[in-house]
Amino acid sequence: MALPWDEVKSLMTEEFFPRNEVKKLQAEFWDLAQDSGESLAYTTRFHELSLLVSHMVTPLSRCIEKYIGGLPRQIQDTVLGRNPDAIRLSATLTDNHVKAGTLT
Repeated sequence: MALPWDEVKSLMTEEFFPRNEVKKLQAEFWDLAQDSGESLAYTTRFHELSLLVSHMVTPLSRCIEKYIGGLPRQIQDTVLGRNPDAIRLSATLTDNHVKAGTLT
């Protein structure tokens, strides 16, 4: 039986991804923020959750806003002007602030 991919995806989601678990992941993603200087851990978890609850990061502009919104305030201001390089720039800035002692 041939089914379109969207239908297969929908059926599998209903079977193996209960709604209460989706709600938990959405709540975690909504509250996701970078703690201190852990930019790699934040970026990794952001990517994991964005795959699981992809509707929360579609379109790309929403994804970028969510990523930047979870960064520390010291980093957000600088990153906002350079969206295409947000992940790389935020990691560099976080490392710099940790080394300078302005972010723990």
